[in-house]
Amino acid sequence: MAMDANNGIFLVAITICEIENKESWRYFMTLLKEFIGDIDLITIISDRQKGLVDVIQTCWSNASARYCARHVYANFRKKFLGLRNLFWAVSRVSNIIDFQQAMEKVEAVDREAHRWMIENDVRSWSRHSFDLDSKSDHVTNNMCEVFNSWLGENRELPILSLLEHYRRRVMVQMQARANARNDWITTVPPTVHRKINGLIESARNVKDIWPGSDEFEVNLLALTFVVFALFREGKLHQPQQVRHVNIKATVKGSRYFRSVELKHAIVFWCDKIVQA
Repeated sequence: MAMDANNGIFLVAITICEIENKESWRYFMTLLKEFIGDIDLITIISDRQKGLVDVIQTCWSNASARYCARHVYANFRKKFLGLRNLFWAVSRVSNIIDFQQAMEKVEAVDREAHRWMIENDVRSWSRHSFDLDSKSDHVTNNMCEVFNSWLGENRELPILSLLEHYRRRVMVQMQARANARNDWITTVPPTVHRKINGLIESARNVKDIWPGSDEFEVNLLALTFVVFALFREGKLHQPQQVRHVNIKATVKGSRYFRSVELKHAIVFWCDKIVQA
């Protein structure tokens, strides 16, 4: 399963095998790679199924591999109770400073839980460390559960009938989305459009000054930030990518680095386009 530009599930490929093991995953991933090609940027979110991690490293050595945080949490709560909110705070933070603060809160409550997170490769299921070039910030693969729910009573069908069920379901879904595209009011997908409008609204109190270099001064109420923007081939990154750039701020006399929030990126990204 994959996600389309409008944040909807998109069936890429399906296979039916006798058992879930390393060989069946190798068979599936090899055929998948032959079908879609050797993509430079691809993100794979898995439940760390048997043999899958090793197969990903072999077949997709350039892939940005993540672990589904929901399944990581399922293992976490078997040992540590009452830490649900702290766990998801660690998983969903988008910058290193907030991540460190979230981990400090976990350590203050339970040092063993803090050690468990570190030992279980927290960077593979915490948003702050995701590849900057990835277009997805999902921390779970819940879309697969939606796909599995399609089975219903059809789970008991013969193999060919089951595949026909999926084929027809996908065919209807794709046509419905094609029809819905005619109602879009912009070239930007509706889900993204609503998100951008919400960010624009939340950025009304954000002011920026661009001196023409790779620095911006961003003013938010009583706070002043010096933002270092990321450029590629002479062009400023899209807002989704700019939210990961480093920011140096002075607050109450202390200087620290953190990632710029997306609403700040919206302001100085739009201003640079206007001034250019």
